[in-house]
Amino acid sequence: MVQRQYILAADREEAQTALRATYEMITIAQLGGGDIVLADQFWRDHLHEYTLSGLLGELLAPLNDTERKESKVGVSVIVEQSDQRVTGIRIKIHVVDPQRQFRPGAATFVLNKVFQVDEGGALTSKVETIVAPGRSRPYFRDQLLPILDRLGITKISLTASQIMGYDAPGGVSVWARYGFIPDADQWGRMRDSGQQRLAALPQDAGIREHIPALQQIYQDEDPKALRPLALLAMQSVEVAEHVTAVLLVDQNWIGTIDLGDPEARRWITTYVRGNTEAFLAAMGVNQ
Repeated sequence: MVQRQYILAADREEAQTALRATYEMITIAQLGGGDIVLADQFWRDHLHEYTLSGLLGELLAPLNDTERKESKVGVSVIVEQSDQRVTGIRIKIHVVDPQRQFRPGAATFVLNKVFQVDEGGALTSKVETIVAPGRSRPYFRDQLLPILDRLGITKISLTASQIMGYDAPGGVSVWARYGFIPDADQWGRMRDSGQQRLAALPQDAGIREHIPALQQIYQDEDPKALRPLALLAMQSVEVAEHVTAVLLVDQNWIGTIDLGDPEARRWITTYVRGNTEAFLAAMGVNQ
């Protein structure tokens, strides 16, 4: 456990100096939007397993040698505050290829992540943006999940939309594969949308052989039923297109996963450990 009695105020410059040995063009922005004394207390209460440089080092670890030496790495650490109370610490990381900084695709890595406390006083994590093309699963496996475990965080939430480097509409469905589930109201709207779409299918639709399984899923009121729906989508392009349309009923959806639930933990840890074929095999799916 870190014994430092301050984390943010003095550690910003120290973190920039320490990390610049590895990330040559890194800049860590000034804190904003909150009281630094309260922010330090929030860090001591909830994030004390890490120094600022230690946490940022973990979050930046997947960058390759070229990115470390040649890319512009911008970091912002922002205090979120409401009614004289710090509600969270937001960390934003933006890695840009300086040769392409004004072109599409210039950002090779983006993270917008909030550590916050829920109404019960438990530390939670919200992922607002991740762009990690080609390394999303390893990033969850090697960086995010170990950090969450070390901090004792079991609940992760996100808005499933154009994140993780996927363009819509695909971005809304990728998170179901990770095991995130919607709330009951949103799952109800997804079920209704799915049933309506099945009823409107033409006779020659390629998805017809999967209709019995889909109907059974849509009869289940438990939002966890999105997971078997995701499994089915991984096995069929036609089903994947259908599922994406269903998930778009609200344009995007709020997903959560509880790492304290053995089923949810097994799902996400198995998914990020290998490729889709290995995941399906581990889930007992015969392809």
